[in-house]
Amino acid sequence: MPATTAIRKRKQSYRNAQIVDVTTIRYTQTSVKDTFSNGAPLTWTIYMLKTGQIKPKELPLIRIGCVDNQWRTIDNRRLYCFKQAGVTKVPAIIMQDTTHEFQYKNQSYNDGTTINLIHDPPPNIDDNQMIMAYDPETSECKRWTIRTVLQQTTQLHLMQNGDLPSSSASASGASAPASGASGASLHSRNSTRSSSRCLVNIDREEGDADAPPPTTVSLPTKEPQGQGQGPGVVVP
Repeated sequence: MPATTAIRKRKQSYRNAQIVDVTTIRYTQTSVKDTFSNGAPLTWTIYMLKTGQIKPKELPLIRIGCVDNQWRTIDNRRLYCFKQAGVTKVPAIIMQDTTHEFQYKNQSYNDGTTINLIHDPPPNIDDNQMIMAYDPETSECKRWTIRTVLQQTTQLHLMQNGDLPSSSASASGASAPASGASGASLHSRNSTRSSSRCLVNIDREEGDADAPPPTTVSLPTKEPQGQGQGPGVVVP
């Protein structure tokens, strides 16, 4: 996707986003891999969120829908990162209708309250691949290579399992575990690779206006107001 097209889509999504309390969002899947499809470990993203080096709005927005009067997301790995990093509020896209992807992923057996981590790193990672965090309000871009991400993960002992994705940046003997992740257990098995993005490569288009911050959505204890509004949501 051309950068100019991508930046318009990201900013348009952000303009349509609403701020949602992370504690009100539940998972749809029973398990997710402990890396994104580009090889970036979830623990690295959690660390960057905790230390303020990445802001929630700089990640692709999570998509949520209302199921049984509860918010659920199809972007389970990002939600896991937010919860583990202690993020309280995030911009989100509210889906008016549940998509095929939503129906396919919505298989949680515990009402979406917890999720399992699967240690199954994607093979043959391109460690020169660039990943970026993009601020739709200021158009600021932050860039890292997968090699740098994996090196930082090793140096900071961020992985819960010593094995990193296959890459020239993987260091042998890196087995020091990070602190246990609350609400998730770590498994190792073969599973089908799912598609997900960690960070988006976007450059600022000359003359393009920055996106304003999204509207805050409050969550009082009321009944849902209309289709797609979710559990007791009042949109100011």
